[in-house]
Amino acid sequence: MSPEHPASPTILVVDDDPGQRQLVAGYLRQQGYPVLLAASGEEALASLGAQPVGMMISDVRMPGMTGLQLLRGRARRIRRCPCSW
Repeated sequence: MSPEHPASPTILVVDDDPGQRQLVAGYLRQQGYPVLLAASGEEALASLGAQPVGMMISDVRMPGMTGLQLLRGRARRIRRCPCSW
């Protein structure tokens, strides 16, 4: 936990592009947020089921499960996790 964000929620970053994933994650970590990474919608759903996540940032266009499909899957599992694309 960072002094700027004493109770920082974990943010899940979902993107099939490793460079984009690392770019967003690096910025969030610099701001003091704990970050989880997922390369696909399926990986993200597994992460959401395994540990508490305060927010999810997802790419919309991904092979396999799209960001919108991920949102629908997330809604069935966790209703109180804000999402951004």
